[in-house]
This record gives sequence, structure tokens and C-alpha cells, in this order.
Amino acid sequence: MHLTDIQIDHFIEALRAFRQKHLPDSLTSEQLVSVDTMVRAFLKVVLQPEQTAQAAEDIAQTALELKLPYALLLGEINALKKIMLAYFKADYDSPLDAFEQIDRAFEHSKNIIARRYLHTLAQANDLFPVLAKPEKQYLLQIYDRWFRTLRKALTENDLDAFKHIANNNIHFIEALNYPETLIVCLDPLACTEVHDAHKNIMRQAALLYVKLLQKHYEQAYLLYTDLVAGVKQLSALLATLYFNYETDRMSLFLNFMENLGYIHKQAYLTLFNVRNLNQINQLKGEDVGDALLEQVDKQLQNSLEKNRSHLAYTRGLMGDFYVLTLGLTADETLSLLQPISDALAKQGIELTRHTINLTHLKLVDRTTIRQLIRYLHGHTLKENQLLDDEASLEPINVWIKAQVAMSVNLHQLLEQDQLDIHLQPLLNTQNSNIAAFEALGRLNTDDGILSAGLFIDKLIELNLIERFDTLILNTIARYADALEQLNQPLFINCSPASLNSPAYQQHLKDMIQGPLKNITLVIELTEQTMLNSVEQVIGLHQETGVTFAIDDFGTGFSSLKTVVELAEAGAANFLKIDGSLTCMIGNSSAIQRLFKLIYSPHMKIEQTIMHR
Repeated sequence: MHLTDIQIDHFIEALRAFRQKHLPDSLTSEQLVSVDTMVRAFLKVVLQPEQTAQAAEDIAQTALELKLPYALLLGEINALKKIMLAYFKADYDSPLDAFEQIDRAFEHSKNIIARRYLHTLAQANDLFPVLAKPEKQYLLQIYDRWFRTLRKALTENDLDAFKHIANNNIHFIEALNYPETLIVCLDPLACTEVHDAHKNIMRQAALLYVKLLQKHYEQAYLLYTDLVAGVKQLSALLATLYFNYETDRMSLFLNFMENLGYIHKQAYLTLFNVRNLNQINQLKGEDVGDALLEQVDKQLQNSLEKNRSHLAYTRGLMGDFYVLTLGLTADETLSLLQPISDALAKQGIELTRHTINLTHLKLVDRTTIRQLIRYLHGHTLKENQLLDDEASLEPINVWIKAQVAMSVNLHQLLEQDQLDIHLQPLLNTQNSNIAAFEALGRLNTDDGILSAGLFIDKLIELNLIERFDTLILNTIARYADALEQLNQPLFINCSPASLNSPAYQQHLKDMIQGPLKNITLVIELTEQTMLNSVEQVIGLHQETGVTFAIDDFGTGFSSLKTVVELAEAGAANFLKIDGSLTCMIGNSSAIQRLFKLIYSPHMKIEQTIMHR
């Protein structure tokens, strides 16, 4: 995927807004200029695997020269990742597909940057500044309260109180087993480090009490200095873990669910959705919808603060929320969740809720969880339903098993190049003559031929769509001699991911200049691709001569201005109108006006066509 300068400018502006909101005084004006330059260079190649490693090395080098704390840099990277996910989610049939692609690129970059910081840290003895927010980060809240009480006892020379405080921070150990803190401290090595640092602080506090009791103040001073350093070190570690959690919450939540098998507690996952959110966004605007989601988030946070020992939650990618409860029965889980729905209902916000007993999933891993979420979003279920036994979860388990099997089969079929094309004639709307043909991809299986509608979504989910689109070009090249005899334009579908891929673009150029040079190739544009990739489309047309068709024109929210812009540039020469629209022309004045506009000279469209 190649980012345009306009997209990069958008991401940088969004990152500045994030920085101003969360870390307004973290950087000097000189550092801000350098950081923006660094981010711009990084964004140009971050989604191009062959250049990502060097880009990550460069950003680490610049950040170290600017003396940026690792926690700050990590937060900026995670914020940028979150911004990109929100921007690109509309380009995919499932936002989870975008999540996987961008998540992979950013995690690779973060890993390289962390290595550079690790090497630099090994040569230095100074501590990271603490970016702690005890009011929002529960483990830090506990430690802040404990340390303030200990210091008060010390300054007041209350040795009895000091002894009690120095040997009593049990609440911290208890909190380490709460669901949210288990997610925050998901890495076993980080978790061990937190435990060890806490034990060391407790040991230092106990020794400090002994020295105070003995009135050995010089040693007590040294021990107190070490104690302060230990608390700062633990606070810095916790602040880093929390900052990572707050800016990469969805990823860590899914990772934690993948490891639920190691936590021997009853676990329920609940999906919350704001009812009719799409209609609210369309009728009242996305600002209204976003405000509703913020209220849901606020209510869930309030519930979390009252039920930390059992509850964790995260906000999803589609206006949804996922709530995980551990160690509760079904009745206890529903009793905890119902007040959330009731409180929001009083504000006029209605939620739908589905609660699943994860114990009865056949396997709880990342793939299963992703498929479970896909199932809940893609199937009609009874509202506020509780799936609490093997029988109620059996359809989900069967569906997930089938999806996993299909994933394996698709990998094998594409690897073995078991792909063919079928031709579908397209008609000119003015004279009903054949105006072109469309090449439709089909997969050959032992059970027969699979049409694209049965597997396209799965290909996108598995990040195999570019491979599929590439094989379509190869298959057309195999039949090039026969296709030339048709003497008609040949339409092909191309996913947004492929159209934005440098590798696919190069393969397309090679094909057009090689085996397909005598075939008029027309690439169909989806509505979203057309609206978001105007410069990319025009650039490809100017460089290769390939033309484009606007698919399903008039049935969505396509911008006429964008259509005219593409037509005037010569990039789009066809409008492809679905038959469901043309069959209504005799009874709809609105559709008649649309067709008159299409045929006006301002459109500069060669032909309008429809499915036969």
C-alpha cells in the first residue's frame, strides 16, 4: 500500500491533535518540527515491507538524537496506527482485515525501534521520565497512594504507622490478577519484572524501617534514595505498559483472549452495539453518532472502576464494544451488565447485547476469536441473547470450523493456481448491444466450480486478495489470443488493496505492455475506491493507458463531481449500471433525471452499460 501526500498530511494533522490532547507539553517546538519530518518520512514507506525495516531504523535514530523517551515514541506510533485504522476501515469489507495488515506493519516497526532503544539503554544509567497518570492507571494509582502514605509516616516520624505501611501493599498483588491489569501486563517477562520490582521495593521499605528504628540515618537515607529510585523505576515500567495499552487496546485485548486457556476462570464475552448507529450517522451526522459512542465508553469505564476484579472492556472498530468478565456465573455476568444498558437507556441510547460463554468454544485462539466476532456481526441473533451452553454455541463452532477449513482450502487452491475465468456479456443501455465482457474469477475444486461470491470476503480476510487479482491477470493472459478475437473491452474487478499495491501495479503495467497489449482492459472501481483514490486512478491511467469503469453507478453515494473529474481526465470511460436500476427507469422520475444527466455532454463518458 502506498500512501499519498494528502493521506500523509491527514495522518500528521490527526497525530498533532492526539498529541495536543494527551501530551500537550511533551515536545519543544524544535522537536515538534523534527518529529513531523520524521513521521512524514516513515509514513511514505511504512506499509511497503521491503523498506519498512530501514524506515524504522531511521525513526529510532532520529528519536534518540532528539532524546525522546521510548514511552512517548511508542505512544505516538500506536496513536498513528489507531488513526490509520480509523481512516482505512471503510476501504475493506471487514475492518478486521485492515487491522491485520496495518497491525503487522506497525508491530514490525515497533520491534526494530525497541531493539535500538534497548541497545542505547544498555549504555546509559539514567532513568526514563515517568509519564504516569495515577488517576487513570489503576496499578499506579495504588502505588501512588501507598507511597504518599509511607512518606507521610516518615516525615511525621510515626514508626508504628511506617512499619505497618512498609509491610502492607497487598492490594497491589491482588490487582495484578484483575482482568484489565492482566491485559496491561500481558507479556510474561514484563509481568515478572513488575512482580520482582514490587518485591524489591517491599524489601527496601522493610530494611528502611529497621534502619529508622536503629536510628542509623545515613544508611536510612541511602535506602530511602534506593526506595525512591525503585518506585520511579516501577512507575516508569507501569506507565509504559499502560501507555501501550491505552493506544493499542484492541490488539492487546485480542491477545489476552487468545491466552484465556491459561487462566482457569469462567469467561464471558459480551458484544455491545448502539442500535441503529448507521441510521443515526446518516440522518444526524457522524458527530452525533460519535457522541453516543463516547457516552457508552464513559458508562463502561464507570462500571470498570466498580468491578475491576471481574471486568475488562475495549472499544472495537465498528462502533462496537467488547466486555470480558472473568470468574462470574451467567447470572452474575448479566447482573453486572444490565445496569450499563439501563443507565444508557435513560440517556436515550439503546444497546443490543450478545453474551457468549467462552468455555464452550471448541478452541480459544486468535483465529477463533476473530471468527467469533465476524459471526456475531454477520449473523442475525436474538437481541440481548445469552449463549451459555454447548448446544447454543454449536452453530458458532460449526461455522468457525468451516471458515478455518475454507481458509486452508483457499491457500491451497491459490498456491496450485486452480483459478479460471468465466465471461459475462455487458449491454449498452442505448441499443442493448453487447458493449463489453466481464471476466469473473472462479475456483476449481473437487466439488465443482466456486463463484467469487462464495470466497471473495474470505480472500480479503486472509490478505489473499492481491494474489487472487494477480492470478486473474495471469489467466487472462493465458487466453489472450481467444479474447482478442472478441474485439470488445474486457472488464475485471480489482480490490482496493491490489490497486494500491506497488507490486500489483507493476504486474498490471507489465501485462498491459506485454501479453494484454491488444486487449482493451477496463478496471472496475468500487464506490469507496473511486472516492478515496482519484489521484491514484488518474496516475495509473496516464502511465499505462488503462481505463476504468464506475461500478454500480447510481445505487450508492458516489460523488458526481468525482465521476466528472475522472471522466475529464480520460481515466473513466464507462459507467456500469446494475440492472436493478435500469428496470425501474419507466416508473421513476428520479432515475430518469439521473439518466439524462449521464447522457449530458459534461459527463464525457463513452458508454453506459448494464448487466445482461
